[in-house]
Amino acid sequence: MEKIRLVEEIENIKTKLGVTDLTVVIDFEQLMVQIRNGEKVTFLDALESAIRSFIEDGEDNQSPVGVIELDPETFDLPTEADHAKVSEAIRAYMNLPSSEIMLLHKDSDSEILPKQEESIEENWIFYLSLPDLCYNLFWAIIDRKGTQKIYNYGFG
Repeated sequence: MEKIRLVEEIENIKTKLGVTDLTVVIDFEQLMVQIRNGEKVTFLDALESAIRSFIEDGEDNQSPVGVIELDPETFDLPTEADHAKVSEAIRAYMNLPSSEIMLLHKDSDSEILPKQEESIEENWIFYLSLPDLCYNLFWAIIDRKGTQKIYNYGFG
């Protein structure tokens, strides 16, 4: 995969999901190490799924959605904010200059590795930093084989 094409595809995903200003951090050499022939879930599919999961999935109360749903008024939302308003708020936080999503790899800083110790060999793992939302660490886990449910969670 060419770097230029990769950047273009990432920009397309960000535009599609309404997070055009989100910084995406990828070590291209480490990405090439992680890409394996025959994987059902490609890197670009995983990136899109991770961002979508962070925006939409609040199953974990420490996830971005969960954080806002626990106390919507703190984020200038009504007490009974609907899911669309919560997702809109998360997009706004993702579009701030301080926010970034990063593909983790075997040499990633141990402080940002997932707390549930999911395997980088078996999963695409993305770390999301939203310091203007809260100081939680967030991860999205996407099974490379596509057989497990995509999920995200936070720790803070």
